[in-house]
Amino acid sequence: MQAIGSSSSEWARSLPEALRAIEASGQFADAGNLKKLRDGAELIEAGQNLDPNRACSLFSDMLELQGKPEGSSWIVTVVPTRDDPQAVTGQMCSGGRFTSVMTANKRGLQEPLPVQRVAQALKSAHRKNLG
Repeated sequence: MQAIGSSSSEWARSLPEALRAIEASGQFADAGNLKKLRDGAELIEAGQNLDPNRACSLFSDMLELQGKPEGSSWIVTVVPTRDDPQAVTGQMCSGGRFTSVMTANKRGLQEPLPVQRVAQALKSAHRKNLG
C-alpha cells in the first residue's frame, strides 16, 4: 500500500494535465463543472497557487464529473477497469489537504478486490494528513 499526503494547493498543480485527460475522454458533458476546472487550470498555468479550500472544491467538482454526489470529498477507483484490475486507488481532499492511497499488482489483482480496505486506509491516512 502506498500513501501520499500533501497540501491541496500542491495537488492542484496537476489540474491542467488532469483536465486535458478529462476533456480528451469526451465522457463528461457537465459544462458548469468543466468551466470551473478550466478556470482553475488557467490560474495554475499562469503560475498562481490556488487557495487550499478552492483546490478541494475543484477536486469535488472533478468527482461530480465522475458521477459522485455534489460536495463529495473522496473516491475509490479500480484501475484501469474492473475487468482488468491492476490497482485500487483512493483520493480525498478536505480541510486544505489532499491524500492518495493505492494498492497495486502489475500482474493484476484477485477477487475480491480490496475496495473497502482502500477506502478505510484512505480515511485513516487523511485523518493523519490533517494532523
